Amino acid sequence: MTIKNIIKRLRSVIQPKNIVNATFTLKSDTNYLSDKIVLVTGGGSGFGYEIAKRFVECGSKVIITGRNELKLKNAVKSIGSQNIKYLVWDLCDVSIAKDKIAEANTIWGNINVAINNAGIWTPKNWKDIDEKEWDIILDTNLKGLFFICQAQGEVMSNTNTSASKIINITSIEGVRGGFGPYYASKWGANGITRGMAKAFIKNNIVVNAIAPGMGITDINPNLPKDGNLSLPYNLNGRYVTVEEIAETACFLASDAANSIVGQVIVVDGGMSLY
Repeated sequence: MTIKNIIKRLRSVIQPKNIVNATFTLKSDTNYLSDKIVLVTGGGSGFGYEIAKRFVECGSKVIITGRNELKLKNAVKSIGSQNIKYLVWDLCDVSIAKDKIAEANTIWGNINVAINNAGIWTPKNWKDIDEKEWDIILDTNLKGLFFICQAQGEVMSNTNTSASKIINITSIEGVRGGFGPYYASKWGANGITRGMAKAFIKNNIVVNAIAPGMGITDINPNLPKDGNLSLPYNLNGRYVTVEEIAETACFLASDAANSIVGQVIVVDGGMSLY
């Protein structure tokens, strides 16, 4: 790919009325991740779907997980490749984490890239949160994350001879201050990412996180559906795109990122600088 094409692919052009058009029409024609077997939790929609799709485009074999089998089936059908399969899995049931990881490793072989994307959020004000909502958000975003990483790390330590990657999709709300269960879960997720990185690197497992800013995904049904990416109070004037998160995940999974260890890569258009 030429320098000119790379610039075209990554640029964001500010249009009149502060509406920003971010295009990702130029795709690499190389299978530079063809040696990767990738697990993407929460791969049926949003960031997870786009991450899975991009890894398939780069030559990887991919397994997506989620609680909704119909959503997973539709995602596999939409991506339309022989190199993607799904596994129904509720991460909140931590008692099955090791069994599900073992099952996932029988689909294509030993998983060497794990993208932990599954998560939930509530738009409620802190005054309206009850204990049930607190528990389900922490169980999914933090407790579930810990136990899946525990299982992933154990299997990767015993099966993979080359560098393995664990990439946690967290949030800038784990960087900024906030009062509520989502903020608590994402601060925790960023923290255990750094702790895991220290614990796992001796076993040739590289752990990092991506902290997206506000993106237009199914997790927030109130965001625009008309293609308007304008977000005036963000420094670059727009929402984060799912393609940007997917490209960042692919980079971190590649050998070019083997010396990036225990980092939380913020992809938010500058929102966290406020």
